[in-house]
Amino acid sequence: MHALVGEQLLAAWDRGSRESDLARALTLLTVSSPERTRESVAALSLAERDLELWRLRQMTFGEWLRATLPCRECSAQMEFTLDLSSVIEPLERLRLSAPVAPSERQVNGWRVNVEPATTRDLEAALRMPDQSSSKQTLLERCTSLVDPVGAAARWSEAPDAVRDCATEVFEEIHEGAEFTCAAACPQCGAVEMADLDIGRFLWFEVRNAAQRLLREVHELAYAYGWSESAILAMSFHRRQNYLAMVRT
Repeated sequence: MHALVGEQLLAAWDRGSRESDLARALTLLTVSSPERTRESVAALSLAERDLELWRLRQMTFGEWLRATLPCRECSAQMEFTLDLSSVIEPLERLRLSAPVAPSERQVNGWRVNVEPATTRDLEAALRMPDQSSSKQTLLERCTSLVDPVGAAARWSEAPDAVRDCATEVFEEIHEGAEFTCAAACPQCGAVEMADLDIGRFLWFEVRNAAQRLLREVHELAYAYGWSESAILAMSFHRRQNYLAMVRT
């Protein structure tokens, strides 16, 4: 995996600008890892995908992540800062000590096997018309059932106790998939718990960085007549020095 800089940054932004949030996460990882196919990235569990997005964010934009969110009590803007090592290192230890893997249970003679959800599973679920059918689609895609006589069974054929078991196992597998952080309001003191979607947050940063880079390319191309490829091939330090001379 490589940091998104120069041409890779613009390629990720160009492709992602026409995609959904879920597809953008795959694009960011695929562009940063050209040796992998999009399908292999899409087959990662959500926990594995998000860990790679955290690593990519650290490589591309540095150790500290700063964000704001509105307070629900008084609407003031709350700022919080994350040291990414304090996020990534525990996730890596958890992955080593408890790898994300299928889980199997027995209930009333039925065998219930639940696989970790992937981005493709979420995309299929989100195409459903309502929340109930989305949840059922996700569970069906991630669950395989074998009835008491050893025959594969459909979700609709399983009794409620079996489906409840599958739901419980699914929730256990994905318990650590969401990342929640706390921020205290400087105005009223309320503490807000926020779910941080690293894929969406990283996309916002990529979009903003790509737009800044395009403005820099335009400025240098206008001043010197250089091509986009020549400007993008420059190091960040060299490009900033040329920009400083143009602006003086």
